[in-house]
Amino acid sequence: MRKLLRRMGRAILRNWHYKVLAVLVALVAWWYVQASDIDNATLRVEVEWLMPQGMVTTEPLPSTVLVTVSGPRNALRRLREEELRMPVDVGGDGSTEGEHTIELEASDLRGLPTTVTGLDVRPPTLRFTLDEVDTRKVTVIPTVIGEPLEGWAVEEVRVDPGVVDVRGPRVRIETMISVETEPIDVSGLRHDRRFQVRLQLPRGVEVLGPSQVEARVDLEPQVEARVFSEVPVYVRGATGWEVEPGVVRVHAEGPAASLRQIRDRDVVSQVFLPDVASRGSYVVSFDESEGVRAEVVLRGEGVRVVKVEPSEVRVVRP
Repeated sequence: MRKLLRRMGRAILRNWHYKVLAVLVALVAWWYVQASDIDNATLRVEVEWLMPQGMVTTEPLPSTVLVTVSGPRNALRRLREEELRMPVDVGGDGSTEGEHTIELEASDLRGLPTTVTGLDVRPPTLRFTLDEVDTRKVTVIPTVIGEPLEGWAVEEVRVDPGVVDVRGPRVRIETMISVETEPIDVSGLRHDRRFQVRLQLPRGVEVLGPSQVEARVDLEPQVEARVFSEVPVYVRGATGWEVEPGVVRVHAEGPAASLRQIRDRDVVSQVFLPDVASRGSYVVSFDESEGVRAEVVLRGEGVRVVKVEPSEVRVVRP
């Protein structure tokens, strides 16, 4: 094995200067071919539209065009890494309001090296309509989609700012009184929330200022009514008393989610007698807030008792 390696080493080093020269010649030949071989390439180029003062197109013009160029391969390879631009003067011919046609020329492309030539532009021509620029204040209207979590409802949607300045062709601006936001999805929402949303502007119209507004969605619980028909009445802290009648009918209302979680057996009513009862019977009202009174125990966030039937009960010591 060692002898074989030595032979290979001697073969490689034998006449090494000729071998290095051969590699250099090959590299020079390759470079020459790349520099002299002519090819075509299609590039996407950004367009700088130069508008007449105080005028704008009714429809947005394309931001880029395709330009075919011809030149040495190595020059075209470098050209793909450059940010080429094509300035086009829309008002160069003294354009006024109305329809116009403009021809795009490859010669308008700036930044080409002298070895590269522009051949054609796609699209070669463009038709457009010029109109005077106008500005206007419009109201922002929020667009809401979806439904909040069950038991909740959208109370209000507020946007800030509620009025924005828009700019665009007079033909589009003069009839605008409002602009809608992009859809605000409240699906499954269970608490108030703020969104950053964009405006849905007509083509050719832009907003002067931030392109987004803040939308605040305020929720409120959906109010439902429920009747608990046989709620037992107890005398709290005392024994040996009877209540007539022994059950009452309770009307309650509150957030749907809270109300639906209350079980019938969890609702009770109780009578509060004096610490020292001096009488053998009492007529107790559910409407009284002090003294001898009765109340309904109903646990649920936001739930309240609307009415109790009957509104009075009689407590008797047998």
